[in-house]
Amino acid sequence: MAAFSLDAYWRDVETVRPPEPVYASCGPEQPILPAESPSSRVGRIVPWVWVGIGAVGIVLAIAGGQLLWIPLLAAGGFGFWTLVGSRAHEREAAMRLARLDEARRAHLALVERADTLGPGGFFALRKRLASLSEEYQVKVPGQERQAGQACERKARERQLRTYLARYRVDDAKVAGLGPARKATLASHGIRSAADIRRSSIEDLPGFGPSLCGALLNWREACAQGFQFDPTDVTFLGELNTALAPHRRRRNEIERELVAGLEGLRRLSSPPRDQTQLLIRALTDSSRELAQAHLDAATA
Repeated sequence: MAAFSLDAYWRDVETVRPPEPVYASCGPEQPILPAESPSSRVGRIVPWVWVGIGAVGIVLAIAGGQLLWIPLLAAGGFGFWTLVGSRAHEREAAMRLARLDEARRAHLALVERADTLGPGGFFALRKRLASLSEEYQVKVPGQERQAGQACERKARERQLRTYLARYRVDDAKVAGLGPARKATLASHGIRSAADIRRSSIEDLPGFGPSLCGALLNWREACAQGFQFDPTDVTFLGELNTALAPHRRRRNEIERELVAGLEGLRRLSSPPRDQTQLLIRALTDSSRELAQAHLDAATA
């Protein structure tokens, strides 16, 4: 299997053209007319109500011999039908606003779907692929480098300590370091050059700045011959363990990039039947939204 090349990958990406935008077809063939308002329906009923009120008033006037019934009935009828018309109008207006909100949500969902199927989805995927490429080219190598350096520092310290352990304090030729002071060092666990550190000797009785400096110089002289062994089995095992998660992430990104290129190609040439269905749905939704706007405005 050929090694993955990011440069070759992006040359392939650049050959994929974005799809055409998906729009609703031109305006509706039939004109949009507002729905009948409650006030117009009440308005058609009112004349007949007045006729009925007049007839009742006349009958009562003849029966009782008093014309006072006519204005009382007229006032009551007027108040009753005004109340009925007002409540009907409020209910109708609320229903129309609810239909408008529903039509907006449905239309927005279709617009978002069209954008995903069109250039919007295409360029969103390209942006994602660019981000993955940057991670692949910059972030992951940086993390690998840091993990490798940390692992090497640890292995170097371990190998140096093993190397310095060969140089015994008993054999050291350091001015001022006689058998008594060597015994003092041994009693505190300091038996080789690997154990010599400023913090481990500066507080010992009989070890002043001059002797401490001489011991540290002896340690440095012993370390002159040390060479780090990058082929050490322990080091290589630790290094592989430290780099494993970054190598896995590199492989994951490669798979995501390959799949993303295939996704761009699919978005570049969406199925025609799918596009046509979406265009029809957008057209119907646009008409329904326009109707809902008009109805709400004329409620």
